[in-house]
Amino acid sequence: MRVVGPLSKGFGAEHPWAQVVVPFIVALALLFSAIVQCQQEVPVPSAAFHHVHLNVVDPDDSIRFYRRMFHNAKRVRFANLPAIQSGTVYLLFNRVTVRATPTLETSIWHFGWGSVSFETDRSKAILKGAEFVQQGATWGFLRAPDENLVEINDVVHRGGEVVLQNSTTFTHVHLFSEWPLCAAEWYQDVLGAARVLGRGERIPADCHVLSNVGVPGRLVTEPNATVRLVNGVDLIIYPKQDARALVSPTGHVIDHIAVSYPSVRAALARVNGMHVRVLDDVGKRERTGRDAAMIEGPDLIRIELIEQSATPAN
Repeated sequence: MRVVGPLSKGFGAEHPWAQVVVPFIVALALLFSAIVQCQQEVPVPSAAFHHVHLNVVDPDDSIRFYRRMFHNAKRVRFANLPAIQSGTVYLLFNRVTVRATPTLETSIWHFGWGSVSFETDRSKAILKGAEFVQQGATWGFLRAPDENLVEINDVVHRGGEVVLQNSTTFTHVHLFSEWPLCAAEWYQDVLGAARVLGRGERIPADCHVLSNVGVPGRLVTEPNATVRLVNGVDLIIYPKQDARALVSPTGHVIDHIAVSYPSVRAALARVNGMHVRVLDDVGKRERTGRDAAMIEGPDLIRIELIEQSATPAN
């Protein structure tokens, strides 16, 4: 080994000082490298989408509707509530005495299922008594018993590119936001969701991109963003549709959504350091025997964190 720089002046590698200083410098460099690696950002734990919580006047009627419309929706119970399961996702039905409002003043617009042939599934749904309130070539909105919208969306579109992962199961929740791109960043940073970019789409440096709200009779779609949770469910975020502030979905037909983690306590400890508002602290829930908590997300949406379990719902 040859010492370079100042150490090479006056003595070589065989000099006693070189035998002391060079190993020290090497060890110091290795230590610095290890410190830098430790200081790198810890990967965000990825949440899986778990359930949608609905307030309905007749859970049995609602369950019959979803089972009739979607062949893979099976009746189960979860958290001592009547529910249906589609793939890895649940709809939970909480009975209310007065029909909740389905209006579009909250951050949750609708949820939906995938289809490999929308035209075929549309025809089948109509034969089963479905009412489509709006439809396009590859998608349509069904009216559910509690007046909320349920979308059927062809999973193969945009030039044949598969953009939704779960085929004919529950595929997405469609949200509204004052700042859709900022909301997407929140779901990435807090829930570990992956950003889904369209062909040629770039993420702007500043997420505060204004939308053209308030155009009568026209859905405002830009700017928008999509994030995907670890089990393939997409959160699709559009701008709010008028100048009014969005209100909390609590008490509406679609009350809140839930995601699951291997450890809710670890997930909550992490978000506590991110200035996320905790609505209900972590604790073991009597109805499930699992740890759960409730946090507030963008635009007043409530997001339940629930412990993952290998035991399926009954």
